[in-house]
Amino acid sequence: MNLIWPQFLPDGRRFLFFSNLGPGAGHRQLRVGSLDSKESRAIGLVNSRVEYAVPGYLLYARDGALFAQPFDDRNERLGGEPRQLASDVHYFFGPSHAVFSASQTGIIAYQTAAPPLRAEWLARDGKRIGQLGKSASVRGIRLSPDGSRVAMDIRSDQVGSADIWVVEIGSGVANRLHSDAVDEIMPVWSADGSRLIYRSDRMGPPDLYELAVADPGSEKPRLSLPGVPQPEDVSRDGGWLAFLSEVATTVWNIWLLPLDGQRTPQPWVRTRFNQTSPRFSPDGRWIAFESDESGDPEIYIALTDGGGQKRRISPGGGRRPRWRADGKELYYVASDGYVMSVGVTPGPAVSAGPPVPLFRVDSELQNYDVSPDGSRFLITLPVNDAPASPLRVIMNWPALVNGAK
Repeated sequence: MNLIWPQFLPDGRRFLFFSNLGPGAGHRQLRVGSLDSKESRAIGLVNSRVEYAVPGYLLYARDGALFAQPFDDRNERLGGEPRQLASDVHYFFGPSHAVFSASQTGIIAYQTAAPPLRAEWLARDGKRIGQLGKSASVRGIRLSPDGSRVAMDIRSDQVGSADIWVVEIGSGVANRLHSDAVDEIMPVWSADGSRLIYRSDRMGPPDLYELAVADPGSEKPRLSLPGVPQPEDVSRDGGWLAFLSEVATTVWNIWLLPLDGQRTPQPWVRTRFNQTSPRFSPDGRWIAFESDESGDPEIYIALTDGGGQKRRISPGGGRRPRWRADGKELYYVASDGYVMSVGVTPGPAVSAGPPVPLFRVDSELQNYDVSPDGSRFLITLPVNDAPASPLRVIMNWPALVNGAK
């Protein structure tokens, strides 16, 4: 049971808080407690954090919208019909989080939901080839090892959580692997393309899960750790999972999990800097990754077994490394937004040539993956040029509520 989002009522002695009893919507209670007692009582079921605001309302999010509902703080009771104040509010179901804040002078500030993205194919020269599926709130996007399918997580701003979908590239048929109100995100393919490893808050704090793509109901826990683990890549021989784990809740470091045998996770690189985006080379000898130890994100490669010194690949900033399937080319996104290509001679002593720019997109490149032969790139881009998740302000919101009566 998680007890979260406390907020004092006007008397400064009693407070509201949120009791998250489980992953389902029916397990989320709004409760009231007091500094004068260890007892508390339930007020009702609400799916997001609340704020008390004069002249006697509770504000909360539901179905991606912001509502105000009358609240009798003396008798600690909700009453009357909730009134909608705004739509398209950023809402995350897992921790019952909604991004808004109310002043005591009738002003509300809130953050809108992230704009939808489109998954689009680009050639090596940046020419647009076509769009994959419909525009949606996509975050994770991964091509299968054979390049025939794409796994992605698609977020519903109304539900406040994301589900994993698999799209057949040839036919365009999309299959939804989940449909419940928990977050399933950042899918990673197994080496043979039969399974996905992903992050889910199904049991509360995020853990790693695995399922067979052909059997959507087959999910099972793969790894549970303190903090937030995030899957990143599986080696081509299927022996290792590279994943991220938070250090002191502020820094990401890279860990490796054996997928057979003891299955005990071990740190691969653990420092006070962010080390992210690990990708195994196709022969499994090397890992390309992103690190900000120089002050800016840069791309490095280092031996998977941890021996030797890492080598910096990007001369002036870089993020999100990706390998071509034969290991002879490495890609990354430069600080100026260009997708760069680095020629690589694979082997025990890898050598890398100078980075060569391929193309640059007009909008910020959110995520991307590369076809096995390196001939095209699947990227996620904003549908329009509106700034991501802008803040908006409502002046004199009680007048909206009174006008709706």
